[in-house]
Amino acid sequence: MILGSLCGKLHNYLILLGFIFVLKLGAEPWSYAQITSDTIKKSHYHSPVKAAWFSAILPGLGQVYNKKWWKLPIVYGSMGSAFFFLIHSQIEYVDARDTYRALTLPQPNPYVISAKYSGYDPFQVKSFRDYYRQNRDYAILATVGVYILQILDATVDAHLKNFDVSDKLSLHIRPSYHTSPGISLVFKMK
Repeated sequence: MILGSLCGKLHNYLILLGFIFVLKLGAEPWSYAQITSDTIKKSHYHSPVKAAWFSAILPGLGQVYNKKWWKLPIVYGSMGSAFFFLIHSQIEYVDARDTYRALTLPQPNPYVISAKYSGYDPFQVKSFRDYYRQNRDYAILATVGVYILQILDATVDAHLKNFDVSDKLSLHIRPSYHTSPGISLVFKMK
């Protein structure tokens, strides 16, 4: 019940995000001119906003946009694992809940005692029910957490796409022997 309404809300939210993304797509700059010493060269503008939207619409699409293909198995493996535990815990929770209702409600009732819980009393079945409900709630948090993390990963990766990591920048830690011994940091830019 809760999972169905959560999926419905998530579906509506994703449709709204997709609509906003399509409207915003025309306003994004595709390239910009980068002025160097004597030449003007055109370079591709890598938009972090676009990477975030891609990841929000379809998990892993922001990583593909950033050309980090090796992250796709990590994204789908972690989301698939979290979603598997969510579904498994929900099924076990419903089974334990219905068995608990069958044991505690006056007869006749529409609930059936599961064969798995046939030898247990209502208090034990209630502890199983609470255990699987807690696991389901943790799995929902894990699924949402992985979803948010992959959006953040795509956004940060897009921000750092044009970051200069050449040998022209360096940071060295050296011991110094001035008036007193110590450590100095030397930052060089060529």
